[in-house]
Amino acid sequence: MALSATQGGMDRIKSILGNFLHGNLFEENPPNNPTSCPTRPDGIDTRGSLMYEHNKCAGSFHNGKQVRLRHPLRRGRYKLEEVASGLIRCRLEIGRIRDVINRVSDGTKLMYCTNSDKALWLAGVPDRVAFTLGYEFLPGLEALQNEGVSELTVSRVYAEMSEQCNSLVLDLELARVSIYESIKNEYRQMRNGRSLLVPLVDDALSMTKQVLLLADSGRKTDLRYTKSPQEPHSDHLY
Repeated sequence: MALSATQGGMDRIKSILGNFLHGNLFEENPPNNPTSCPTRPDGIDTRGSLMYEHNKCAGSFHNGKQVRLRHPLRRGRYKLEEVASGLIRCRLEIGRIRDVINRVSDGTKLMYCTNSDKALWLAGVPDRVAFTLGYEFLPGLEALQNEGVSELTVSRVYAEMSEQCNSLVLDLELARVSIYESIKNEYRQMRNGRSLLVPLVDDALSMTKQVLLLADSGRKTDLRYTKSPQEPHSDHLY
């Protein structure tokens, strides 16, 4: 299951990461380029010490909702489709980075980052997903009432998905902090066929696909959201 931002969730992330939770970001050299190191995430200064920003994902989620208030959506389905497409591209890029880490391919196949700044890109995933939930996902859901979905249904599902978003944002923050502590935390997961990020991206994608069903049906739909299990990465999403 995705990690829960509770003491139990922290215990689970520690059990996954073992003694490597506090490794230094700069200890990991990119494959095929042993003389350089990953570009540091914004939370790491030039000496490699952690400059911790408390609850950054929650702030980005809230900021996304506030920014959207200034640019309300008239339609929701197209925006939800954009969210789904972006999450799929994100997941595939994580897979390509995994292949680089496992020396299956070199960095030339990366599409949204380079071999030298893949650590920076990975570190930004939780924050970007959190912002997307607030700026595009929930507003897209709300705008479905302009496309044939009853206001009552939208209101009910919006309340359910808001709760799920809040939970996911907490999980995203746990992953973000772990990766800022050391990119090696995610690289080790990738070498074992796992990931801190993939289950969270999958959760957001699953939520988006479920809400898209509303646009297709235009009627009350029973949406039950189940977090994805922590399992080996596959380029086949479903």
